[in-house]
Amino acid sequence: MTDYREVYLHNIYEVVLSRTSTFSFSLQKLHYHNIFNRPFAIVTASNPNNMLLTDDENSQRNQQLYKDLNGYETLDAQGCYKGHCEKGYLVFEIGLDTALVLGRRYDQYAVFYSDGSCLKYVECATKKVIIKKKIDPKGSKA
Repeated sequence: MTDYREVYLHNIYEVVLSRTSTFSFSLQKLHYHNIFNRPFAIVTASNPNNMLLTDDENSQRNQQLYKDLNGYETLDAQGCYKGHCEKGYLVFEIGLDTALVLGRRYDQYAVFYSDGSCLKYVECATKKVIIKKKIDPKGSKA
């Protein structure tokens, strides 16, 4: 059985801030950034039910997800763990319930969510918090 707490603790996110700038973070090595000032979720449509799909299939699924995010401010993002990366989107000002609905629609186990005070992984089916980390805006690390 997969230890999702371990995976999510070490998952490294890369967020594309502009054509020339990215920001990377993980819950294990969290450096404060001003994107944490606003609520957001990181969602993907890749690899439903943890079944590996081809790059083309994942790209098509993420294109459909992007259409579903119409009206939201998004940034391209990807999460990587032990050499396996999944592309998706950082979506600003989305509620947790809406992010979980999207996660379930695309058969995802969990979504990554920030309410501005803490970062957490939340299981889509049960809304159970798998792992949570407080954001510390005063320090370089939380």
